[in-house]
Amino acid sequence: DQLARFDGQRLNGTWTLRVRDLFEGKVGTVNTWGTTTSPAICDFGGSVLADTTPRETTVTAGPSGASASQAASFSFAANEPDVTFECGLDGGAYAPCGSTHSVGGLPEGPHTLRVRARDPANNVDPSPAEIQWTVDVRAPALSIASPAAGASLLDATPRISGSAGAAAGGGATVNVSLWRGSLASGLPAQTLVVPHDASGAWSVVPAKLSDGSWTARVQQSDAAGNTGLSQPRTFTVDTTAPEFAIVPVEADRADALK
Repeated sequence: DQLARFDGQRLNGTWTLRVRDLFEGKVGTVNTWGTTTSPAICDFGGSVLADTTPRETTVTAGPSGASASQAASFSFAANEPDVTFECGLDGGAYAPCGSTHSVGGLPEGPHTLRVRARDPANNVDPSPAEIQWTVDVRAPALSIASPAAGASLLDATPRISGSAGAAAGGGATVNVSLWRGSLASGLPAQTLVVPHDASGAWSVVPAKLSDGSWTARVQQSDAAGNTGLSQPRTFTVDTTAPEFAIVPVEADRADALK
């Protein structure tokens, strides 16, 4: 009768057993103890029914695809109230977790979280819910190969080329920006969206540049939201034709014949 007070209570948690000897002058010890569990049995008008139906678990919130964070938060639900949840990360053992759950310190790469519901009758979801995502915290690596730093160019439409991040999810295009002057600041004079090939190589010819100093910089964003920037590259455009002077040489020839 005393144990009936536990009817309907959750099995999970910490249990404590206290034993008291009520016979005067007698002592004893508890050698071992444990619990035996079974599904809840309900009697409806003489018909005894046992709860043996497993619960269905659903992940209601969590990361997907590529994520630039080494932490992740989740929310879970089940098709029955009063359930508890158990989570297993990347093939690890299941451990109790709440209906909201967070993990941190994740390394780069793919990850999988599995979660299953357990009801008060100790029925466990035999097909745990699963969520997969990838941690990517590295920005694409970018560089400008041409024009060379400090180059003086006669062409007002020079070809600008370089390399971009070619890893999966790195973005299929780069943005090449050009500033008038020697600083990559303020509003650029030109911004060009340029595709790169499978190796990451890209090149573009800008609209005609005026004579003077120009600074180029390339930017790329990946699927996780990381943004990479190249070092700025400054060069000079000088399309002014060189001046030539015609000088008489007859007198020089006469002097040479003397």
